[in-house]
Amino acid sequence: MEEFVIGKLSVTDISEVISLGLQTEEFQTGTDSAQFTSKETLEGWINDDNGVTLAAKVADELVGYVLGYYLQGPNDGYLNFLIVKQEYRGLGVGSNLLEKAIDEFKNKSGGRCDHIFSLVKPDNEATLRLFEKYGFQIGETFNYVEKMI
Repeated sequence: MEEFVIGKLSVTDISEVISLGLQTEEFQTGTDSAQFTSKETLEGWINDDNGVTLAAKVADELVGYVLGYYLQGPNDGYLNFLIVKQEYRGLGVGSNLLEKAIDEFKNKSGGRCDHIFSLVKPDNEATLRLFEKYGFQIGETFNYVEKMI
């Protein structure tokens, strides 16, 4: 495998981000809402100073990404998505994305962010193990509820 590089996600990556997000079974919520975020939302996210938007690429191919957001009020980091293409899983891509995301949360907050959280399906054992490896505590199972307004 060629070496992967982690860098800032670009608006030119959005179509690949959406495609990979829609193909990732672990992010299906079981609701009637769209199962991934829109192009317009992603553009805003990438351009937002509080957005944590990182891409893992091999050559010019997007092989994984992180989308997160630093919440200023509570000084929390929320990891919305950590996605790695199936054929690149187990090769360190997810670990590197997670490490860089943690650093981004620290940098965006001036070191004040002391809490990072995410939602992971209980049967997504690989992701749960990855988070545990980086010191995340695994909490109780919740039901995903939402209301579109």
